[in-house]
Amino acid sequence: MRCAVIQAKIARAWGAQPRDGTGRLVEVYPAASLKIWGVSARRYKGRGTPESEVRDAILGQLTAAAPWLDLAAYRDQLTASDDLLDAVIASLTARAAARQATLLPGPDQELAAREEGWIHLPTGSLTGLNK
Repeated sequence: MRCAVIQAKIARAWGAQPRDGTGRLVEVYPAASLKIWGVSARRYKGRGTPESEVRDAILGQLTAAAPWLDLAAYRDQLTASDDLLDAVIASLTARAAARQATLLPGPDQELAAREEGWIHLPTGSLTGLNK
């Protein structure tokens, strides 16, 4: 729902943007992207020490899967904030969409995607996103 509100605001500024996965805007679900990439990410939301430790482990898995991804200078901020970590994951998924490496709606899903929106999910690994 938040994405729909943001898209409506952008539509006023840029003109209408399709929500069916074909437009310039990319709706993503960070936890799903992590799962597809094989990154263990249970219980990383929150402000406590256990959640920070999970976020630190996620960063380790992300950088192991994508050695080109240099987040060392931001590690403390990313382990402290689930929102910041989600922003990084969302940007990686948006990059996958730009590389046409996300799942798009099939013919039987096109109508629903136009009406309800489409969430891009990566179809490949993190490795190829640096090219």
